[in-house]
Amino acid sequence: MDTPTHAPPYIGLDYSTCRQGHWDDCWLISALVSLAFKRPNDVLDMIRANPDGTFAVTLPGKEPVSVRPDEGVSSSDGVWAPVIEAAVGKHTNVTTTRMLQFGQGITLLTGNGTKWSSNVTGAGFGPLVPIPFNDNTLPAMLATAEERKRVVVLGGSDGYWTTVKVEGLVHRHCYAILAYEAADGHARVRDPAGDDGRIPNNRKKLGYGPGEFWLTLDEVESSFCGLAIERN
Repeated sequence: MDTPTHAPPYIGLDYSTCRQGHWDDCWLISALVSLAFKRPNDVLDMIRANPDGTFAVTLPGKEPVSVRPDEGVSSSDGVWAPVIEAAVGKHTNVTTTRMLQFGQGITLLTGNGTKWSSNVTGAGFGPLVPIPFNDNTLPAMLATAEERKRVVVLGGSDGYWTTVKVEGLVHRHCYAILAYEAADGHARVRDPAGDDGRIPNNRKKLGYGPGEFWLTLDEVESSFCGLAIERN
C-alpha cells in the first residue's frame, strides 16, 4: 500500500474509515476502498477545496464538479469518501444496483476499463472475454493485480445460480479485494460497510482494518458471481 504524500487534514484520507451509507452503491464504495488502499494519491489528486467550503472533484476523463460533503452518504474520518461519492452522483445514478455492471465503479474512479470474469454457474471464475494475462486462473489474475496495484471488485452472488458458501457473507453485495496473500493462498477482502459485525467469524489477521477478512480462493470462486479487475 502506498503512503499518501499529500494528505491535507480536511480530507483525512484513511481507506479503513470508509463505510457505505444507506445508498445501494456497494459497487462504487468497494472500488473506492480498493483504490484508496492501493493508490491513495490517485484519490487525493481528484479533490481540491474551494474557498466557499465546497470541493471540486475531478473524476478521470470528466469535467470537475463542485460538491459538499453532505451530498454523499458514505462516511469516513475525513471528507474524501462522501465528496467523491457525491461527485460520482453528478455523472451517474449511484443508487442503481449494478448486478452486471459492478465494474463501472472502477472505470469511473480510475478512467480505466475492466477485465471481467463470470462465475454464474458456480463452477469457478472463467473469462467472459479473453483476458490478457499469462494465466487466466484466479491466483494468476490476483497476483498480476497485486503486482500492478490494480483495483479489484467482487460481484455479489445472485442467491440462485451462485450462493454464498461462507457464513457472514451477504447475497447481492459487492466486496473489494485489497490484497492477494499468496503465501497463504488467501484473498484479503473488505466489506464496503466497514463493519466487523457482518463478516465471517475467525477471519481476521493482524493489520486488518474494520470489515476486512480473508477467504481462500476456493471460497472466493464458489461464493461470488463476478470478478472485475482494473485494466492497465
